[in-house]
Amino acid sequence: MPRPSPPSPNTLHSRAQESKLEFSEVHGKFVETVFGLLEKFLAEIGVSQEEFSSVCQQQVMSGGKNAFVFQQVFLSTYAYV
Repeated sequence: MPRPSPPSPNTLHSRAQESKLEFSEVHGKFVETVFGLLEKFLAEIGVSQEEFSSVCQQQVMSGGKNAFVFQQVFLSTYAYV
C-alpha cells in the first residue's frame, strides 16, 4: 500500500493558524472567567483589586514562600492579555 503524501507547507500553515485562533478564543474565555471569579471573590471578602495586586507584587518582590506561585500566575495571565 503506498504511503500518503505529506501535507503541503500551506496546509500545515493553515492548520497552525486555525489552532492559534482556537487557542486564542479559548484562552480569552478562560481569562475572562478567571478574572470574573477573582473579582467576585475579592468583593465577597472586602478586598479591592488594588490591595490584591499590591500584596501579590509584594510577595513576588520579597521572594516569600509563595513568590513562585504568584510569578507563575502573573506570567500565565499577562503573557496572553
